[in-house]
Amino acid sequence: MDAFGVDASQYLVKPVSGKVLFPVIDKLLADIGEMRRRYLLLRIEGRIQRIAVDDIAYCEAQGKIQRLYLTNGMQCVLRITITEIYGMLSRYENFVRVGIAYVVNLDHVDSLNAQELQMDNGKKIYLPRGSYQPLREKYFGYYCEEG
Repeated sequence: MDAFGVDASQYLVKPVSGKVLFPVIDKLLADIGEMRRRYLLLRIEGRIQRIAVDDIAYCEAQGKIQRLYLTNGMQCVLRITITEIYGMLSRYENFVRVGIAYVVNLDHVDSLNAQELQMDNGKKIYLPRGSYQPLREKYFGYYCEEG
């Protein structure tokens, strides 16, 4: 009866072989990963759409519209300000504002130098003057704290 109180997801009978145990562990890890996915609800092309935060590579301001670039290569056009987008994403430590035109997911930055960011999709984002030092500190801080 005590077993019902622990919220077990599956019971295994001893002796447990790796052939039985590992698929159970894989399923639990996948379930945990899915629960931890974070989402934004955004109005895209007249509909409310759920976008996983982890799927956002970067956002670029282009006049009065913003383009959200996803890791699968898709682009979404948004009619909100870059400040509003950053407001939604700033609670996640992997998102940083780069100048006035970009919000970048540090998980998708391959490299950076004083002139540019190189994204993992090949996009180069040129850095405004004076933004390299604070961005470099955020980048190294993010990866050093994560490790």
